Amino acid sequence: MQAQVFLNEAAPARIDAVASDLSLSRKAILQEASYRYLEGLEWQAEIKAGRDDAARGNIPPADDVERSFSARRSALRAGGLMARAVWTAHAVRRREEIFDNIAADNADAACELDAAISQAAACGAAVPTPAGEAGGSASRMPRLSSIPKELSA
Repeated sequence: MQAQVFLNEAAPARIDAVASDLSLSRKAILQEASYRYLEGLEWQAEIKAGRDDAARGNIPPADDVERSFSARRSALRAGGLMARAVWTAHAVRRREEIFDNIAADNADAACELDAAISQAAACGAAVPTPAGEAGGSASRMPRLSSIPKELSA
């Protein structure tokens, strides 16, 4: 799909500088920028879904969440400490999907990531709020993407 994008006067020079520094085409830089922008919007939609769950009162008891994930880790290796946090049902479903997908390939990695999630939750680390809101941290959340090889030329 092709689209026309209007940029301010400084943008083309900045794009070309980054493209040159990374030995990529202007097209590759613009496609990656578009991908990352959409990824950010998708992340905001995930946050909204979790907030909507919370607004509806769809928050499972913390003890239930703790037991569930402790059992998942224990099934793969000796348990671990679960964080005391408030998890929306949406967040629990996403966490289960992540855990199960990683565990299918690497049980130790799934357990380590789940323990890290628990520790982050216990510390209140990176509590997602939409960008622009007071205390918003969505911009600090990690973004993982790559430029397809066929676009890097």
